[in-house]
Amino acid sequence: MTNQKKQNLLFDLWLPIAVLSLYVVALSKKFFYWDFDDGFIVYRIAKNILEHSEWSYNLAEAHNASTSVLNTLLVTAFGFLTSDIRQAAHYLGGLSLLISGVFTFLLFRSRAGTSLSLIGSAWLIHFVAHSSTWGIETHLFLALFLFFIYQERLSCFTWPTISFLILTRPDAILLAGLKFLKSLFRERSSLSKGVVICGLILLPWIVFSLINFGQLFPDTLSSKVWQGNSGYWGNGLVYLKALTKHLFVEDWQKAVIFALALPGFYSWIRSKDTFLYFLSFSVLQQAAYIILNVPGYHWYFFSFDIALILGVIEGGSLLFKQLEPICRNYSILIKNSAFLLTLGYLTFLSGTLISLDTFSKDVRNESYKKAIKYLDTVETGQGELATLEVGTFGYYSSRQIVDLVGLTSKNPEYISGKHLDNYFKNPAELVLLHKPLWHFERALYDDLRFRIIYEFKNNIEDPYFALQYFKLKADKKVLTPDLIREYITLNYTDFQKLGEDKNTLLIPTKEALCILDQINGQLVVTNEVTIPRHVLRVSGWAVNEDSEVLFDPEIYLINVEANVATKEIYTHKATRFARPDVATHLGNDNYNMAGYEVEASILDLAPGIYEIGVVQSLKEIAIFCKFAVKVTIN
Repeated sequence: MTNQKKQNLLFDLWLPIAVLSLYVVALSKKFFYWDFDDGFIVYRIAKNILEHSEWSYNLAEAHNASTSVLNTLLVTAFGFLTSDIRQAAHYLGGLSLLISGVFTFLLFRSRAGTSLSLIGSAWLIHFVAHSSTWGIETHLFLALFLFFIYQERLSCFTWPTISFLILTRPDAILLAGLKFLKSLFRERSSLSKGVVICGLILLPWIVFSLINFGQLFPDTLSSKVWQGNSGYWGNGLVYLKALTKHLFVEDWQKAVIFALALPGFYSWIRSKDTFLYFLSFSVLQQAAYIILNVPGYHWYFFSFDIALILGVIEGGSLLFKQLEPICRNYSILIKNSAFLLTLGYLTFLSGTLISLDTFSKDVRNESYKKAIKYLDTVETGQGELATLEVGTFGYYSSRQIVDLVGLTSKNPEYISGKHLDNYFKNPAELVLLHKPLWHFERALYDDLRFRIIYEFKNNIEDPYFALQYFKLKADKKVLTPDLIREYITLNYTDFQKLGEDKNTLLIPTKEALCILDQINGQLVVTNEVTIPRHVLRVSGWAVNEDSEVLFDPEIYLINVEANVATKEIYTHKATRFARPDVATHLGNDNYNMAGYEVEASILDLAPGIYEIGVVQSLKEIAIFCKFAVKVTIN
């Protein structure tokens, strides 16, 4: 190699890679103490593997709560080498970030030139570092995927890389399908070999997972599917709405990027470029999430966001090729200037970030870390802890954790209220909830049995995420029917039977605008709700569209199984509470107190099916609305 070629290689290849590496170091340093809450789930599993040789979130509980096999294993290995699992995950994330940047640069260098490739790679690195995915498998997945595309560009044998991608995220089965179809028509000679090798690489995990967990894939996907259809994360096409909002509503820049990426996408399709693998995968992945209707978690958008960035870089290279003949006399000057400016800016920015003594931190994790350390200090036993967000809490505590969402522990979900009988058969000693309560926590908190067996202990104040914790009462008793009846009699008033002369009030009026949100902590997302004959608690909001006055509300229960002529109707006064969201939605500040709620005994009501209505009345004026839901009291 001549000296000139060596010099060109130094400036066109090694110097940009060195600057990209410096930028990765700077960003890794900036986010060294930023962890995604779900990442701590992986850290706890890694800790249990190292300390107890057990792949589990809760010790002695055969349950796989980690989406990624390979990420968990690598975090464990790095943790063994560094003796700090959390830091090990960041080293892995930073290394993955570097690999992603380098291969993006190499993939575009020949077609887009050194300057644009450097700018595009730096942009991708910046986006990934700021995507709030430190600690989970996202960085590793992207690095392996770009390595796969680079191998495809060189016509290498890529099936082993596909198997590692599947171990990183099961979604990569979509990529395996794309590769299979391409090989079936173009590379049939290597197809059988590829499938066999891929299967052999996956086989150890398949055997281990079947033996230990009785399944091939973790429970994370089924949990997310349930979440999306529960109503707690929205109604209807939850993921499609979230994706549309993410791309076209939340940030106008994302919509511009989407438009700019389209020429690049078209170029890949027309030329059958290897980047089609990434575009096809990201589109199929988004389509699958839409069909499965999972919640719109930000990391689910990640692959498509990266496809947009890659598409813009491709489109930019096409644009510069079109402009090059026009700027023939200045093209070299423009390229060299852009190259030097980018090198200088990235070097300056990297040096600034490295020199700073401040680090980006997730305030949620900082709040949770302080809370769990306080709780373990004042409650020195090792009793189970039931809580909602279990990543940080679980990593910084050795307690067994009851995950109310049912993701990391073997119990079913406890946020909808449907499985609380199972919870109260073996309740956790401690319960940690947010203050004020999140709507995910209402079903447990509003359950009558929670009031009987738990006592409030203390608030854990915090400016960002305040919490409150409860403990089983020292004299906790078996929850017999007699004990429950006695508690209700002492603490609740009854629904009163309505006289027949009042039945005319129960004609729905068009002026009434009412919503029923929850029944005994359960979101009203279906037309059938079943509750025990203990206490009825309903909440929602109601206004009179013809008036800015909020009338006093009453809740009505109508026994639909009774004879029409002698229909049993029961009523109880409700109380108003603040619903500023309703006032904002309706555009009227007078509706700030539109909320209503009631909690009363239904011990004396006959078992059966009831309708619920709300009357807003002021003297002789009464407006009534009836909800479609049928409540079965048993």
